[in-house]
Amino acid sequence: IIVGCGLSQVDFSIAGGRVFHIPKVVSVVPGPPVELNICLLPGQIPDDYAAQARRIAYNLDVAEVRVIPLGPYLIRLVLVPKRDSARSL
Repeated sequence: IIVGCGLSQVDFSIAGGRVFHIPKVVSVVPGPPVELNICLLPGQIPDDYAAQARRIAYNLDVAEVRVIPLGPYLIRLVLVPKRDSARSL
């Protein structure tokens, strides 16, 4: 999902050819809601993830993804679950 949203980076090296850099998930809180702490790649800012939050939410089948900055290179993605329609009846 991160790659599909354009949040990865690609480099080229003589020895390795094309190299993909994908942000690292450093911890997961099982929730609910599930929370993912992610280490940003160089040059990324939390707004890059906030701009893709709807796409990430759709692909993870959650109602919403909230982006919370935690430090210079760390963010938290809070995966807000969808409401169970059976419970609301």
